[in-house]
Amino acid sequence: MSEETYACYLLLGDDLDPDTVSEYLGLTPTRAWRKGDASPDSGPQDVGGWLLGSDLPRDCSEEDHVLALFQALRPSWLAAASLGARYRASLYVVVRTSSHANPVFNFDRSTVRQAAELNAELGVDLYLVQ
Repeated sequence: MSEETYACYLLLGDDLDPDTVSEYLGLTPTRAWRKGDASPDSGPQDVGGWLLGSDLPRDCSEEDHVLALFQALRPSWLAAASLGARYRASLYVVVRTSSHANPVFNFDRSTVRQAAELNAELGVDLYLVQ
């Protein structure tokens, strides 16, 4: 493996109800849970969550994954922005790489502006694997 990339749009909140979010956005999440639901990794969930993952192949660029999420959210953009103001909204890019080079991540201004329109943080999780 040289590099694997994916991204997700994530909403988190104490009172977040995944069914209500799905109905409001008109989208089916990749994964969703309520506060107190069992977590496969660490016991009960501390907060409710609603996650939409990018469907692109994992060899696409970081920017392409984020743009694919924007496209999926576009029909319900104002609803997503409203939810982002109410809950903690994030756009996460995850990169797993075995490269020894220092990876550089740049998002163009339009991508950063659109994340801000959604009231969402934009983050990158980098995993160096052997």
